[in-house]
Amino acid sequence: EEINGPRGYYVKMDPIDRLRRMLENPYINSKIKFYEPNTDESSYGTVDSGSLYRERINGKELSLTFFSDGVKPFKSSHKDFWPALLCLNELDHSLKRQFVIPACIFFGNKSPDAKHMMFCIKDDLNFMASNGIDWQNDQNQIVNTKIKTIYGVFDSMAKPLFLNMLKPRGHKSCPKCYIETVYESKRAIFYYSQNLVHRTSEEFEVCTTMIEQNNLSDYNGIKGQAPISTIDFYDPIESSVIDLMHAVDLGVTRRFFLLWTDSVNKNKPYYIDRKNRESLDKLFGSIKPPTNLPRALRSLSELASFKANEFNSLLLFIFPVFFRHFMNKIYYDHFYLLSFSISTLTSKSITDADLKLCDYFLNRFVKDIQILYGNNELTFNMHLLLHLVQSVRESGSLTDLNSYIFENTNGELRNLISGTNNVGKQIAKKSELLFTAQINLLINPQTTHNNVLRHRSTLDDKYKTFLTSFFPILPTHQFATFTDGKKYFTSKYYKREKKQFNGLVSTINGFLFIECFIQKDEDVFAVGTLAPPIGYFSNEIFDDFGNPCQLQMKNIYEIETNSEEFTLINTKQILDKCLFVETEQKKYCIVINNSYAF
Repeated sequence: EEINGPRGYYVKMDPIDRLRRMLENPYINSKIKFYEPNTDESSYGTVDSGSLYRERINGKELSLTFFSDGVKPFKSSHKDFWPALLCLNELDHSLKRQFVIPACIFFGNKSPDAKHMMFCIKDDLNFMASNGIDWQNDQNQIVNTKIKTIYGVFDSMAKPLFLNMLKPRGHKSCPKCYIETVYESKRAIFYYSQNLVHRTSEEFEVCTTMIEQNNLSDYNGIKGQAPISTIDFYDPIESSVIDLMHAVDLGVTRRFFLLWTDSVNKNKPYYIDRKNRESLDKLFGSIKPPTNLPRALRSLSELASFKANEFNSLLLFIFPVFFRHFMNKIYYDHFYLLSFSISTLTSKSITDADLKLCDYFLNRFVKDIQILYGNNELTFNMHLLLHLVQSVRESGSLTDLNSYIFENTNGELRNLISGTNNVGKQIAKKSELLFTAQINLLINPQTTHNNVLRHRSTLDDKYKTFLTSFFPILPTHQFATFTDGKKYFTSKYYKREKKQFNGLVSTINGFLFIECFIQKDEDVFAVGTLAPPIGYFSNEIFDDFGNPCQLQMKNIYEIETNSEEFTLINTKQILDKCLFVETEQKKYCIVINNSYAF
């Protein structure tokens, strides 16, 4: 359905039908994780662990996240398209990424009127929340499931449209608190404050009433009723989460890395000179990432063109290990506070003690920016770091609720455009065909992946004595690569791998460097050498009272690699591939926990 608006036109789609077809697909349905109310309320890290989810969703209901942002259909285009996208939160990551649902497509010269966009989709969203969707299960029974839109993810420029607030440079423009913006030399400065007054939904309503009664242009940063508040169960304050991708990766991390490497700052104490940058680039070039970290590390000279997920990897994995010896320790320790905090807040299991620790160190990080870098670096995104912990308490997870999946979908929708006419209709029609094809191609949940072994050779003599204790009849051949469904592993004998390394894995018994694969009956085994962990990567930080504390990165392990004893494990015991990095002093195994960014 096409609806004309003041700034362009909207193509309204049918999210209810898509969600019904998803629920009726046996494979997708088997991957939906319904909320269990008796789960530990002191643990965070999943989308159902936040206070907002637990208040509004019961065990028979599902939830959605809303997202919208502008995309240029062509490089030289003066027009944008803005899809209103929905994501079913209870799906696993791979299916979330595959089945983001467009509810409406706007195409026009300017950004859409948020009121018109919400008008196009609010009836469908409110119907699903109040009446639910009727769908037929695999036993031909009609089931009714309510699906509520309780989260929204936006970048800093789209959020004001849907919350009807001032833009980031505006006075009291923070969506989470009443901090007052200070203007110095035409810059908007957000000075650190330990005693922030947080916004509430009740106060938000009071502000909108004040504006309407007194005919004000804005009040406390609010311009009027939030268009997105027309969605039932959506709280404009609590439901609008802080976005990891735009606020942290592209906002804070990118800004600091550019500061450190920009020659304009060559006289600053935090500047990383050319010699050290070249040394870092050399180390980056020696890293062979596994396929679950698909972007190879690029040179620091290309920082300006880095993607958000590259900055995410720099923050979580590369900075802690490599930058320690190539920059001023004061500035390394300062940025390590952010690296540690984000690594902790993106974990799968977060305790209340973890949240308190991260809140302390994020406050200290923002507070020290003014001392170490000056007032100009107290930007809007720096300020948002102070609200990350509260966002996790409310939404439960930074990894499930961010823009990465949605921005990927925006790129896929742009690729559907084949001409300049009726761009919105093109996207709507082709995305429906793509959805139908994807849902029809899904395999039955009972179907198992076939194990694929390749690059066969005669079993090396050095393994025969070791294997006789496991197999009365020795296998005659070994294999260099193994594929289990979508997971691809290699071994020492695979010689073609030059830019990637897929032979270090985490198992239930520790880390393993794979030597080769062998097959016995229906089972596949990996022969390798164990790399026992020595301990977590850590950095000593002093608190405000001068007491030392070791901040451990619990996804980075220092390991031993001098073992010559072989071990044998069933490939079913392999958990995932890891990143192996080596410095002049130590060797590390990094458990990759940012799959949400790829």
